[in-house]
Amino acid sequence: MSRRLRELREQAGMTQMELAVRAQVSEATVRKIEQGKVVEPGFFLVMALLSALGSTPEALN
Repeated sequence: MSRRLRELREQAGMTQMELAVRAQVSEATVRKIEQGKVVEPGFFLVMALLSALGSTPEALN
């Protein structure tokens, strides 16, 4: 998931900070997820990130 989230963010033309602000999470959280340091982020966190990216859970497959 970490690699796919980074790909989606880059396709959206967003920085980690921009995504964090839109998803209302910290930039450190986005960075840790993208680096694979958060193995299983919570459902609501993932949904907030996907919503901020204008994406859906299916995009993670």
